[in-house]
Amino acid sequence: MVVFRDITKQKSLDEQRDEFINVVSHELRTPVAIAEANLSTSLLPGFAHIPPNAKELIKQAHDNTVFLGQLIQDLTTLASAERNDLKLQLELVDIGEFAEQLIRDYRASAEHHGLKLELKAGDRLGSLVTSQREMREVLQNFLTNAIKYTKKGRITLEVTRTPTGADFTVRDTGIGISTSDQRKIFTKFYRSEDYRTRETGGTGLGLYITTKLATKMGAKITFNSRLNHGSAFTLSVPNAQLDPAPPADNPSAIEPAKTA
Repeated sequence: MVVFRDITKQKSLDEQRDEFINVVSHELRTPVAIAEANLSTSLLPGFAHIPPNAKELIKQAHDNTVFLGQLIQDLTTLASAERNDLKLQLELVDIGEFAEQLIRDYRASAEHHGLKLELKAGDRLGSLVTSQREMREVLQNFLTNAIKYTKKGRITLEVTRTPTGADFTVRDTGIGISTSDQRKIFTKFYRSEDYRTRETGGTGLGLYITTKLATKMGAKITFNSRLNHGSAFTLSVPNAQLDPAPPADNPSAIEPAKTA
């Protein structure tokens, strides 16, 4: 028995959805950025004499504007990823310099949360041919989550050279992930029911998008975590060719969770 199904309508709806997300995101990006910048400026010391109760309200408005900006960016990236419209720009990346820059970018945020941010890098890391933009976005997501869900201790970026490329591991001493959540954290819009996770804002898209980016790069994400004992997320990046064939879909871009 052979069954045929006309998917023209569904495909059209998907295209309309993607176009809607792109248009709305584009139109919202500028006013949200302006609002965030103005609110941030108003909170600068000495800029204006604002009563403490009013300053707290402005800070809440700023925090939610930042969240809205991140949501817009996530939706834009998600739409591009799901229609396979992400274009890789391969380049030669100095691994050591790349890792050091990530640490510089996130040290202030970590210190603001009372955390120590460290870099552990092996010798003679050399260079890697890959898409630096996608690699940075994945690791930024790992670092942001580590800072968000670590109340005390440290976060470490560990970098090692491998026979096929390089491994980047973000290790924290945070709240960890329960066994039941480990099976779902890469699902679109999923957020843990752990009350400590609910205390912080989030779209539930970050880790889902990282899987799309990893697949596009031909990279692999692995992780291990233990509730109340921290987590470690690793991005294994292959050394690509400067003129590669289009990457095939890689459904195994994520390895199943392992308990530390």
